[in-house]
Amino acid sequence: MHPKVDWFSESQKNRDEHAQKAEIESLARQSLDAKRLLPELTQLVTDRAKNGHKFGRALGLFDDTLALLLYMLEAQRNGFEGFVRGDMDKKDNV
Repeated sequence: MHPKVDWFSESQKNRDEHAQKAEIESLARQSLDAKRLLPELTQLVTDRAKNGHKFGRALGLFDDTLALLLYMLEAQRNGFEGFVRGDMDKKDNV
């Protein structure tokens, strides 16, 4: 492949990843209100949620008081454990 094409492809990929991260972080901030998160939580903790781990991690970064952790643990009992592992990434590194 031509070097310019390689650069453009990589540059576009980086922009797409940055936009996705920004969108996930925005949704996580909005979800700090339990009233907004709880109706969606059963879907978010399944393996069908393609970015569940990323969302859980972002939510954990913004949920400084761990106010949502009990809700997430309860929901994941029948769901996808990667969601809560994502939430705990920050807590393990503090």
